[in-house]
Amino acid sequence: MVAIFKSVILFLFASAIAAGASAQLAIDKLWIDFDEQRDTRGDLLLANESDERYYISVDPVEIVNPGTDEEERVSYSDPEELGLLVTPNRLILDPGQSRSLRVIRISGDMSRDRVYRVRIEPKVGEIRAEGFEAERAMVLKILTAYEVLVTSRPLNPSYELDSSRTEDAITLSNAGNSNALVYDAYLCPAGKEPGADDAACNKVSTRRLHPGNQWKIPIEEKSLQLHAKVKLRANDEEKSVVF
Repeated sequence: MVAIFKSVILFLFASAIAAGASAQLAIDKLWIDFDEQRDTRGDLLLANESDERYYISVDPVEIVNPGTDEEERVSYSDPEELGLLVTPNRLILDPGQSRSLRVIRISGDMSRDRVYRVRIEPKVGEIRAEGFEAERAMVLKILTAYEVLVTSRPLNPSYELDSSRTEDAITLSNAGNSNALVYDAYLCPAGKEPGADDAACNKVSTRRLHPGNQWKIPIEEKSLQLHAKVKLRANDEEKSVVF
């Protein structure tokens, strides 16, 4: 006896590391960075590593006021207004099949970054359960959905990190027109440096600072210094800073 049941779907969202789950949908990268006005196209490679057919939907949105308390997602029906075209927005992938998504920047002159998330969500059809317990069975299907970060930079992009200090915090702000990644950050006593003095230093989280963002880092002692590395683009040479 065969009964047909709707599946219970649990979606896992990946937005930091490109790694496809075993026997799932795989994607080759999770960040597209359009550099200035020279880059207008980027491709994402999707691969179906499961044994089922996937029906995939693709939904791009703009992130307004990124990195702030006022951050929100805005959808546009018109790609011209969005400033981004992702094609196709629907596709079918059979087991073992792969296909590219094309991401095209169509925004005009900008004074600062525009930031997007492209949600890539797989779905499956109905699931069959067989045997004596079929009528009481519930099938759990775990699928992985992805959110790809897309940054569109203005002409002559640059960051400008400023710092201010109080008794209990160091605050970084980006007064430039483009986002920068602050990473490998440590709080160290005066005269100490990370690497040689790791035991004396405390690791600080990585943070992407968009234009206008502020990052307040609590400190236990006013004399502590922040050592960090900064990059504008993924392939740029890193810059070491101390605040």
